[in-house]
Amino acid sequence: MALTDEERKVINNAFEIILKHTQNNKSASESVLRFKDTVFQLIDTCDRGTKEKEQAKKEEAKSTQSKTAQTKDEPLTFKEKFHNFIFGAKPEPVVKETPKPQPPKPEPPKPEVESPAELFRIEPYRGGAMITKYVGFDDKKIVIPKVIDGMHVYALGEGVFRNIESITEIIIPYGVISIGNFCFLGCSSLQKIKLPETLKVIGDSAFCGTQIRTLEIPEFVYYIGSSAFGGLPIEDVVLPKSLYAISVGTFSYCTKLKKITIPQGVARIGSDAFSSCFALSSVSLPTGLKEIEEEAFSRCINLKAIDIPPSVEKIGEKAFAWKNEISDVNRFSYLTTLEFAKWRPTIKCAPGSYAQEYARKYKLPMIKSDIVYGESKLNMPVYVANYGVRSKEKPDMNKLIDNMAYDWALLSYSKMVANHNLCIRSNNPDLKKSNVTFYAGFDIFKN
Repeated sequence: MALTDEERKVINNAFEIILKHTQNNKSASESVLRFKDTVFQLIDTCDRGTKEKEQAKKEEAKSTQSKTAQTKDEPLTFKEKFHNFIFGAKPEPVVKETPKPQPPKPEPPKPEVESPAELFRIEPYRGGAMITKYVGFDDKKIVIPKVIDGMHVYALGEGVFRNIESITEIIIPYGVISIGNFCFLGCSSLQKIKLPETLKVIGDSAFCGTQIRTLEIPEFVYYIGSSAFGGLPIEDVVLPKSLYAISVGTFSYCTKLKKITIPQGVARIGSDAFSSCFALSSVSLPTGLKEIEEEAFSRCINLKAIDIPPSVEKIGEKAFAWKNEISDVNRFSYLTTLEFAKWRPTIKCAPGSYAQEYARKYKLPMIKSDIVYGESKLNMPVYVANYGVRSKEKPDMNKLIDNMAYDWALLSYSKMVANHNLCIRSNNPDLKKSNVTFYAGFDIFKN
């Protein structure tokens, strides 16, 4: 803070008084005069520093004026006034920021309440349990328990929920590896289902006749049985990478299905696999695919073109044709006979490929494919005649049963799976029962 004229006058009078008392001592008077000059030089220096600080303060105030315009200055406290008197600077006003409103934290999902264990009948299976029967009454939502009678549930047996029309939603717990044949067949009100990540096998006609519109198949499912999803009103589905074949009629009559991508590793597309998928317009086939069986894409009248990889060695009769049946014409009256006759999909293929020969034989339009197909490792190995299985080396029988067959929940006999062409067939007498050749659920082409 700069000295006023009165303050300078007081200091000057003080030195005059001192000089009067030292006028008889020349050296003392000279010392007082030098001290007086030094003091006033220091005062002038402080005044200049104070002016510079005040100027800097004004400039700083201008730069921060916009920031503090909305903040009302609070009265200075005694401490702040004393600070200003000593250092000649006013502290910046504290800007109180209004806290931003935080979005409410989402509540954690409530755990599903399991259905009572007494509604299920079980049998021992793989050190745990397989559900063999459901005895509930008009239940709409079913949450299958993880544990029943102290045993972990690993499988749903054959036809457990068959034709129970009251069910609209079902949740299958983590740990279940297999859904048996006809498990949800005829559950005409079933719209929502949650499949566990542990699932590996889906049996024949498991969900046929339901109203499931969205379907998420876990990535480790390697077997999907015949007609497993037949007639579902789904528009899109992602198939798992572990899959090695598309079974007979797996997606037949899925009339709203618009596109399908067959994953790498699949070697065969079974007969009628996508037949009568009238909305199907986009199909992507993988490198390494070997067989497309008869009527696999029959009646897919919105499929204008399909790119067939050069690895395909067999295409069945009417794989891309209308299967002319009077019953279907009456059933789907909105499709005219003219539309049936018009449908001839363009075959995109490589020169010299089997697909090119097939297109010429059945007089289908064809163009050269632009896709460059690389090599692909199939999930299905190569055929070995003496065991009736496909592998590059002669399989060890014990490993075959332990690692492959035992993953199949319902080890059916030939009567149940003779037409699947997706099983291990063995004449080993240890695997025979009641003189019926034993079949286990694993991948195999038709011999």
